[in-house]
Amino acid sequence: MAEEGVSDLDPFKLFLDLQLALPRNGPGSAVATEIAFSMLPPEDWWDEYYTPMRKRIAEMRAEYGEEAEGVLSEAEAEIALFENNPGQYSYVF
Repeated sequence: MAEEGVSDLDPFKLFLDLQLALPRNGPGSAVATEIAFSMLPPEDWWDEYYTPMRKRIAEMRAEYGEEAEGVLSEAEAEIALFENNPGQYSYVF
């Protein structure tokens, strides 16, 4: 069996690796209500999701190179959408 190389990487696995590396609990984490929706404030998205995601993107880009570029670029596009549309774009739980 050949050793796994960069060309054998699965984009979905890279995406999951990125998502699973991000913190899920801690200060600023949201708790959904049973009867309504809630939106996290932008600072929670930056502190708990987008800033760690940017760091992980840089790490993964250095580790996986061009093979991961498609997945990493999509993640960066999500960050840019949030960053460039303050007050107009968010997630609702």
